[in-house]
Amino acid sequence: MDPILTGAAANVTSETAKGIFQEVKPHVRYVINCKKMVEEFEDKMKSLIAKRESVQQEIAAAERNLEMEQPDVKLWCERVEKIIDEEAKKVKELEDKAKAKCFLGLCPNIRSRYQLSRKAEDAVVAIDKLLEEGRFDKVAVPYVPEAPISAASKNFEAFDSRKKVFNKIMKALEDPTISMIGVYGPGGVGKTTLVDEVAGKVKEVASFGSVVKATVTQAPNIEKIQYEIAEPLGLKLEERSKEIRARRLSERLKNEKNILVILDDIWTELDLDEVGIPFGDQHKGCKILLTSRDENVLAGKMNAKRIFKIDVLETAEAWELFKRTAENDFENLELLSVATEVAVRCGGLPLAVVTVAKALRKKALSVWKDASLQLQRPSPRNFTGIAAKAYSAIELSYNNLESEELKQTFLLSCLLGHNALLEDLFNCAIGLRLFHGVRTIEETRNRVSTMVSSLKASCLLIDGYDIDQFSVHDFVRDVALAIAYRDNHAFELVDGEVSEVWADEERIERFKMILVFASIKKLPRELDCPQLSLFSMRNTSEDSYGEMPTSFFQKMKNIKVLDLYKMDLSSSISLPISLRTLLLEQCMLGDMVNLEKLKNLEILGLSYSKFEMLPEEVRQLEKLRLLDLSHCTELRKIPPGVLSSLFNLEELYMSHVDFPWNEQGNASLDELKDLTTLHIKIPDVNMVPKHLFSKKLQRYKILIGNEWDWDDKAEYSRTLTLKRVQFIGSEDEGCWEGNLNTTIQRLFTEKVGYRGLDHLILSDHSSELMKILRQNPQGILDFKSLKSLEVYDCSTLSSLLTLSMAPQLQEINVRNCIEMEHIIIDEEPEGEVKNKIVFPLLKSIILASCGDMASFYRGNKILECPSLEVLAVFDCPEMFAFASTFSREQIIGTIDGEGNTIWPSEGVADVFATAFFDNKVSI
Repeated sequence: MDPILTGAAANVTSETAKGIFQEVKPHVRYVINCKKMVEEFEDKMKSLIAKRESVQQEIAAAERNLEMEQPDVKLWCERVEKIIDEEAKKVKELEDKAKAKCFLGLCPNIRSRYQLSRKAEDAVVAIDKLLEEGRFDKVAVPYVPEAPISAASKNFEAFDSRKKVFNKIMKALEDPTISMIGVYGPGGVGKTTLVDEVAGKVKEVASFGSVVKATVTQAPNIEKIQYEIAEPLGLKLEERSKEIRARRLSERLKNEKNILVILDDIWTELDLDEVGIPFGDQHKGCKILLTSRDENVLAGKMNAKRIFKIDVLETAEAWELFKRTAENDFENLELLSVATEVAVRCGGLPLAVVTVAKALRKKALSVWKDASLQLQRPSPRNFTGIAAKAYSAIELSYNNLESEELKQTFLLSCLLGHNALLEDLFNCAIGLRLFHGVRTIEETRNRVSTMVSSLKASCLLIDGYDIDQFSVHDFVRDVALAIAYRDNHAFELVDGEVSEVWADEERIERFKMILVFASIKKLPRELDCPQLSLFSMRNTSEDSYGEMPTSFFQKMKNIKVLDLYKMDLSSSISLPISLRTLLLEQCMLGDMVNLEKLKNLEILGLSYSKFEMLPEEVRQLEKLRLLDLSHCTELRKIPPGVLSSLFNLEELYMSHVDFPWNEQGNASLDELKDLTTLHIKIPDVNMVPKHLFSKKLQRYKILIGNEWDWDDKAEYSRTLTLKRVQFIGSEDEGCWEGNLNTTIQRLFTEKVGYRGLDHLILSDHSSELMKILRQNPQGILDFKSLKSLEVYDCSTLSSLLTLSMAPQLQEINVRNCIEMEHIIIDEEPEGEVKNKIVFPLLKSIILASCGDMASFYRGNKILECPSLEVLAVFDCPEMFAFASTFSREQIIGTIDGEGNTIWPSEGVADVFATAFFDNKVSI
């Protein structure tokens, strides 16, 4: 072969071989270094497994601490598990193949070794990456579980009284204009249960992004409140500065688009800025729900825009809860009787109901009977016993009353019993000097009203049957009586206890207050109570007066208040000279031998008592400020000069007393000067002294007329009743000069003056009287403060008021005015409907037996009554519209023989409603 060609071929082969080697060289190392690569993989795998175990141990420790694994850590663990499970398996399989030899076992399996090395190298790269990513600062974060809906809400769902409040709260939460809502009620009534139910519902419907709750208590700990709000939001407040924590919390809350913050158990004002809760314009998406035992805290101090009261359970609800908790249907009649009594003694307070029912579950009858006794007589020492937890809740409210005056008012109020009169509390307060800083009767009366309002706001007292009464829940009163016994040595005696206590001389001499509500059979000759300051005996016997021994009060040297009801004092009784308040209601009065010696007496009440003459000795009661002779129907004589000699007299009550004023040897109306309160009947308008309605007179109920028609409404403090008043001409001696016009003007200006008159009653008067009132001669009559107007039996009146006469009216009651066509008429002539007239406070309109009544208002303005609650029309057959500009002849319809309107077609109800309330009326 040609050497040149041979050389060339050799060069080509050499170059090709070099190229092939360069291509093969990187792959050859996988075959050559297979063992090394596999060992490196195994080492890395061991490191990864060790790292995985370390991370898992940290996760387990965090979970034991209720922390939650972070998402990136969880993903890392999943990837590690995948590599360990899958990659290790594949490497193992390839390693087994690589061990197999080729060519009858003479040569290694190059292909398998190559694949094994490549796989091991790729796995090492992935493991290195995982090891690098697995360097976590922390593997978990604190876990805040969602608060479960309270188990107590199962009880809540069953009761309509709770549902009503719940629905109101939910509606208020939907209102974008309301940022703060309050719920108040007595301790143990279920306020926390209610707001927990609200929180659960809010979470269920997702109306708020987050819900947080903190308990405030009577001693607020700002740091604790901040922590309770921040913790559920995952915010750690580690700063020592309260201000910095507040700023951080505020910013965190602002990050929530919509959040509900519940602040439970507030006792006084809480500075939301100090806590770090943004509200109002600071964060419109933040709603605040408050609970408190005191309405004043929510309304006054926290300025909540909506406030709802949750009261004790209804009787049926309380019994249902009691049975459910006791797990007993009470088929045993004897047990049922005792259980019913026990349930009633719990007073509808859920805390008491549940506590007592649980304690008595599956207990014997004897235990039930003992529980009933315990509930009637709570332990005054430390409120131990079956309902200790509920007792303590009430005592806590008492302990947190803001002043000693308020505490003593509460205890005294409870001692007076259910539906007690404000007047009774007032009388005791005067005698006991309960209040500081008050000088006059009126100031004391205002203080009593303020105290009772505060106690109602604190849910310790409740409304009574009438506006001048207050009451208390049974359970709360039981606790109060126990506290009064413990702290004030005050004791209430009822039937069955009186004789036992009278006999215990050692015990009774420690008493400072005794209130007896029992049928009085026999009293001890005297009662040795040197520390007694208040003694009240209410004889409950229906058919007999309790006989009072003449020396009964002889050893009561320090008594300040004596209140007797239905007692016989016809024997000569020596009264304690230390008295400031003496109340003898419905008593048989004889000689009070030392009445003139009661130099400290400030209140003398003789209402409903039987006596003919006010004792002459009364004139010597120089400090007397209030004299009550109401319902003393046998009273016929008050010696002249007795009343005028009482220089400090502020209030005189003689309602339902037909007394012969100005008669020979009797008191004169001219003696009634400088009074602040007067209840009296004056038979003749001409007897009214000019000074009677002085500037000092703040409260009065005065009946002028020759027939009896007394008004006892408590809601009005200034009432004037004119009943068939006879206006006598100037020719008669002692009469007002001038004609009827002049007489009325003088009566209402010089005598009444209209200052503050809020209740006017007119009965059996002529149209001439109302004409003069409406025409308002010389512009001197003013009804602008009048709240209630009643007109009866005025047969010739055709209308009552003009639009401008009484803008503050709340009630109008017109009866038996057979020619009355309209109540209010417009002074302007009829024309097209224009403008409007508003009676903003008018709540009640009652029209009865007014045969010619066509409409309430006649005129050409739109009448608005936005506060109207009651509209009652009886026996007014021709009344076709509430407001009208047309006469009744324009209405299509006829009247049957019984005075009912008959309409020509069916569907008349809709027609009548449209006609009765047309576009001239806004209600």
